[in-house]
Amino acid sequence: MMETIFITLYPLAAFCHVAAYLPQIKALAVNKSDVTVMPLLPWIVWLVGNFVTLGYAVFHLKDLMLSMTVSLTAVFISAIIALIVYNRSKYSAPKNTEDDIWNAAV
Repeated sequence: MMETIFITLYPLAAFCHVAAYLPQIKALAVNKSDVTVMPLLPWIVWLVGNFVTLGYAVFHLKDLMLSMTVSLTAVFISAIIALIVYNRSKYSAPKNTEDDIWNAAV
């Protein structure tokens, strides 16, 4: 009985988990300003963790549903990382070398 409940709930929970990335992706996609306040490191750590989980799901558990869920999550996290990097490169203010602390007059 419990197994049937979790077999039914798992795809729904996975869908909700993945859908939770959509507002972040949308916000980054329509953003036209610098996103240096958006930390990149946690997203990279989560992506690495996803790849470890994917390897475990594929090679040890041999669980297709978990593998697909983790793969989809990795795609969404990769999209967020790509959008952060793109927005930072496109909209960040150019660095003025005169303001650089190493070039400042003493």
